Amino acid sequence: MLGINALNEAYSPLPFLHRLNQASSEFERILITSSFGATSALLLHMLSQSYLAKVPVYIVNTGFLFPETLAYKQQLATLLNLTVLEIVPEPWRFKVVEDTRMWETHPDLCCTLKKVEPMDDFTKNYDVWISGIMGWQSHHRGKQEVFSKKKEILKFHPLLELTQAQAEAYMLAHNLPEHPLKENGYASIGCMPCTQRGVGREGRWGHLPGKTECGLHL
Repeated sequence: MLGINALNEAYSPLPFLHRLNQASSEFERILITSSFGATSALLLHMLSQSYLAKVPVYIVNTGFLFPETLAYKQQLATLLNLTVLEIVPEPWRFKVVEDTRMWETHPDLCCTLKKVEPMDDFTKNYDVWISGIMGWQSHHRGKQEVFSKKKEILKFHPLLELTQAQAEAYMLAHNLPEHPLKENGYASIGCMPCTQRGVGREGRWGHLPGKTECGLHL
């Protein structure tokens, strides 16, 4: 397999869909995840049109997802004929977070217990991890490359350079349904206790100015 620099050089000139098709032959153990949030339909639709259409898509079910997110997950899975599976953290993680209302006092630890550590354990079985982050979504994401390394796994961001205007145009062109909460002012949607209305990712942790990432993509 090529190194990160060579992969970035080879994939950067490719159109977004071509990147996914190229990855299908480049890698064997491929992990695809989605939050089924406000912009998730973009990657999921492209996947449905690619050679990766039969690869399962995983969502981390923290136990605090909005009912609308779970309904949207089912809607997109049916519409795009995707296999969607859940990564469910161990029950003790849910209990300690809920009993202490950890999202109020230690939000970073809450994210670590419910999302980051369960995903770290899960990624050990894969060579490459595909996610739909885009550079315009946050300052941190804007500094990423198409390929990067996270601990022992290779991260692949095939939509990284897609602009917000292009994303919105793609949704309209392909008549993709929006997340049910988007029309109510939720531009970025995560767990219920922390997500608030807001522009961009400012509402994800509305009570914590400056926090824009849970840690999965750091």
